[in-house]
Amino acid sequence: MAEQLQMSTNGYAKIERGEVGLQLDKLEQIAEVFGMEVVDLLSLDKKMVYLNIENSTNSSNYYSSQDQLVFEIEKLKQQVGYLQAMLGEKNGFIDQ
Repeated sequence: MAEQLQMSTNGYAKIERGEVGLQLDKLEQIAEVFGMEVVDLLSLDKKMVYLNIENSTNSSNYYSSQDQLVFEIEKLKQQVGYLQAMLGEKNGFIDQ
């Protein structure tokens, strides 16, 4: 997101943490990144979660319910477990 807003990662992190105020021009840029109007950005339901996956396609996933988010977390835990097992096998360690 910091790159898309043409600012440093630390500067953007301060915005996310609420350490600095958000100017209207940055708010407009954020709304543009999400493809929405500023007023829509300000009136988002608190239950909405935005997950940005940084990869070569800059894909984004939106979750509108806690069930969807829990499902995604469980899927990611399974992927991590699988990758850890693969690394263990590669290094000659088999977790018993």
